[in-house]
Parts: sequence; structure tokens; C-alpha cells
Amino acid sequence: MIDTLRGLITQVDPEAEETMAYGMLGYPGLASLAAQKGYVALYVDPEVLSRFGEQLRAIDHGRSCLRFRWPDQIPIETVRAMLTARLQKSRGLAPVEA
Repeated sequence: MIDTLRGLITQVDPEAEETMAYGMLGYPGLASLAAQKGYVALYVDPEVLSRFGEQLRAIDHGRSCLRFRWPDQIPIETVRAMLTARLQKSRGLAPVEA
């Protein structure tokens, strides 16, 4: 699952720098990933995540994270659009519509 999410991140930003902080993989200005006991969490800016709330209604999520227990739970296109919106926000570009 982490590989799927890492792949989406590098598709959105091929130049994304991968860091490690607080036990999580980080991609500054984009997202963070954490492997927990029962799920993988994708952390994104809460403002961006809230814009995709309707599309993510069926996914276990918090204010700033999405939690995936199984790879087939990942809504690939929605996550890609959300990461693109986050990247554009970090670069000061016009937002992508959800």
C-alpha cells in the first residue's frame, strides 16, 4: 500500500524529495505517509482534504489524514487530484477543483 501511495506522490511531483521525520515518510509541501499496525495513513493539508470530503466520504479519515486498511480502498484518481491540489497550493498556483 505504501508503494501505491508513494507512486501517486511521485507521479504528481516527480521531483518530490523524500524525507523521514517523526517515523513517517515526508514529502515537503505535499504529503506524509505513516504505516500503522492496522492501516497506512496519508497526511495532507486539512484545507485541501476538506475540499475532497464528498468524494472521500466512504474512506476512514480524520481532519488531515486518510486511513487505508487494504490497497483496493485507495481511490486512485481522487488521491491523485488531492495531491495535485496540495502541490498547487504549496506553489501558490490556482486551486484544482475537487
